[in-house]
Amino acid sequence: MMNKLFCPERVFLFFGVLFGVMIMIFTPPFLYPDENAHFYRSLGILDGQIVVQKPDEEHSGSFLPKSIHDFENRTKFYDFLADRDCLKARISFKDISDASSYTKNGEKIFVNHINTALYSPVAYMPQLAGMAAAGMFTPSFLYIMFGGKICNFLFYLILGFFAIRSLPFLKWVGVLILLAPINLSLAGSLSTDPVLLSSSMLFFAKILQYSVGEDSKVGWKQVVLLAVLAFIIGQVKQNFLIVFFVFLIPKKKFCGGYFWKMAAVVVPSVVLSIVWGKIASGVLVPGNGAQPAKQVVYILSHPIEYLQTFFRTSRIFSRMLREMVGVLGWLNIRLDWWAYGLYYIFFVLNVIFAGECGGKIREMFSLKQKLFVLFLSLLIIFVISTNMYIVWSHVGAELIDGIQGRYFASVLLPIAAFFAITFPSKENNPVLSCFTILFSVIILSDTVYRLYSSFFV
Repeated sequence: MMNKLFCPERVFLFFGVLFGVMIMIFTPPFLYPDENAHFYRSLGILDGQIVVQKPDEEHSGSFLPKSIHDFENRTKFYDFLADRDCLKARISFKDISDASSYTKNGEKIFVNHINTALYSPVAYMPQLAGMAAAGMFTPSFLYIMFGGKICNFLFYLILGFFAIRSLPFLKWVGVLILLAPINLSLAGSLSTDPVLLSSSMLFFAKILQYSVGEDSKVGWKQVVLLAVLAFIIGQVKQNFLIVFFVFLIPKKKFCGGYFWKMAAVVVPSVVLSIVWGKIASGVLVPGNGAQPAKQVVYILSHPIEYLQTFFRTSRIFSRMLREMVGVLGWLNIRLDWWAYGLYYIFFVLNVIFAGECGGKIREMFSLKQKLFVLFLSLLIIFVISTNMYIVWSHVGAELIDGIQGRYFASVLLPIAAFFAITFPSKENNPVLSCFTILFSVIILSDTVYRLYSSFFV
């Protein structure tokens, strides 16, 4: 009975709902990273603006109701942006409730949002469903926004639940990743990050399940699931390299038609990702003074200098490690130092006590497969960093600008899997599981308190 009650996926679902709802309540509208820009993009898509407008070389965005800015002002968004230390700006639930009077009706103006202009509509599908449903009953920005937040949150919970259930080992690592304050916080926002993370987690979990399960066979039913997840992953930030983890599945697991099944998973994701990237490139407005074409030429003509830049940027590794756990609000609300340290201690311990990874499962992976997981994980990190250098850093910059720890959340599980299948590990320890649950409750309680005290008290 206790094993069923405290199984990892149920623990995730229970505390995900409990703390996710509280985080959503105590984080005012727009006070997640770039949430205003994501809201603009979603509203534009709902209005039929699948590809954004680019009126000149400095602006790229959507035509939206003029009242959107009044709604932002009423929720004190700009007050909080100006008060980065959260010393004076405060909001009440009445302020938020009063903001419901602002609607999407009325005159439209051009709203610039270059940082989300390239995002595919597929990346917004969960929240678009909620926003469209809410929009059928009310024109209020507030209720439309929360319709999107709730559906994004449900998508994250459902895919996260099945990801943890599907993992043949590293289940508690999955719980730690999905319940990390930053990830659970973003799950209740309008960001596309929870769509990418939950889809990537389920995709990789299924790959591990199909790879090591003694009775696992990859038929067309499994291929369709992988193909759908691969398509979603490829459309969110064009991060299609993750789909190549499918080659980890042994050929013998396929019930015939290996080539066609692999092609069905990989080709649509990669091709459609490239197609959307080509379409969106026409409306690209680089940020921070970047010049993508010249930056690519610089990288190709100065590969050693760029590698030095890449490794030089790794000096901020400690900052990115904190961001992967939780730097909330507009990256201005930190947790206590102990929260970050303990998070990674529990993360490493749960990799060591990886469940059934000892012996048999580890032997199922060849050295070639283990190195493939490591290589592809590092390649994804390198490509994400390089992409930020191209579109967000000036030509020849000594550091990669705009890079944040949460961008690498989708490779945490593959990296953990590499260590679990490569080095000696132990069976899951019930005591460790209990302390992992306790730690998650403590860090999430601290998260809720910090959000409430920063925005409301």
